[in-house]
Amino acid sequence: MGSRKDLFKKGQKNYPADQYQVEGLAFPKRVLLQRKRRDLLNAYLDNKMTHFQQMLKEIAIDCPELANWIEELGPICPKEAIPLLTALATNSSLFGSFQVAQNHEVKNILNEIMAHRTDVRDFSFTEKLYTLQQHVPLIATTLRLNSDSNGLISLGVLRVLASIFQKMEEQISHARQQNKHGNSNYYAENEAPFYNYFPNFPGTFKRANYAMDSQKTDPEEECRKESENNQHCKNSPGIFTIFCRHSVCLGFSLMENVESPKTPFDILRNHFTSDLDRLVVIYDNACNLHEYCMNREPYLFRKTKFHVDRLHFKNHKKCSLGYNINTYDANLMYKTLNSQANEQMNALLRNYEAIIGGQCPENVLLYLSTYFVYLSRKKKLKI
Repeated sequence: MGSRKDLFKKGQKNYPADQYQVEGLAFPKRVLLQRKRRDLLNAYLDNKMTHFQQMLKEIAIDCPELANWIEELGPICPKEAIPLLTALATNSSLFGSFQVAQNHEVKNILNEIMAHRTDVRDFSFTEKLYTLQQHVPLIATTLRLNSDSNGLISLGVLRVLASIFQKMEEQISHARQQNKHGNSNYYAENEAPFYNYFPNFPGTFKRANYAMDSQKTDPEEECRKESENNQHCKNSPGIFTIFCRHSVCLGFSLMENVESPKTPFDILRNHFTSDLDRLVVIYDNACNLHEYCMNREPYLFRKTKFHVDRLHFKNHKKCSLGYNINTYDANLMYKTLNSQANEQMNALLRNYEAIIGGQCPENVLLYLSTYFVYLSRKKKLKI
């Protein structure tokens, strides 16, 4: 449901001559294996690897610990290794597969396990494993499957996990150095007005000069999101809504251009900057949104979690299970969450398309803000 696009006010993006360009964190820096080695790992997972030793040499270039573990596993990939190896072979970055940044409880558990090679049959480990299952189910599954007859977790697995977290820490440290420029690098002049309505989250920022804005993302390094309805990707610009976990609308934005990861990124960066450390973003294209954020503001989004809603994950190809909200059902908040709130609201708004479809953006803002306030008050009375 869109409004009159020809009535949107146009702004200009004039960066000063000395405008600092935000580098971000490029995709190759956020993966353990580069594309060629990920392809080899996929062939190994499919039991199609004919040159096993050559594959090990290639993988050792990026991660010797992973090559050593695969050598222990042998030429045929065993079932217990599939979850972790599949995550490393996808086009998702480490920050998507292992969303543990700055979670100190999880980090302490992992450090203890790596230091003492915990016995999985120990009762105290059961509680720790449950905590990991709530926050990083991929790691919990990997630890549970890869233990020997004495209950001790495979040293090969622990070394691979240690190398993964070391690389993630190095990249976060690099992002922290970039962030020292603060907000002085963001421009505010000559910007088109935002057609947004977030009454409790006023905008505090205008878009920066991001290096990635002038570069095209390699399609081979993206998750491919397929839709059963081909018209979905061709819809005219409409309304982008944001809901809290209680299904109360926090605000909305009138989209001037076709929906892309830039749409929610600008909303999050403009209206939710102070909340990014504790946000959980559930979105049908969360994997590509996460990549978009890390390409531009990796330090600000280092603690933000991204998950694909229950309905749409089945349409995602080359995407890590770290984004699949269904794998987090050990966490009660995720299990009871209505991840379809936006879809349900979109269905409801279609009833008003004839009323507001031809109006100017300012009128649509007034109409919808009144309507959403009414719905939110009704919802809050039931909570």
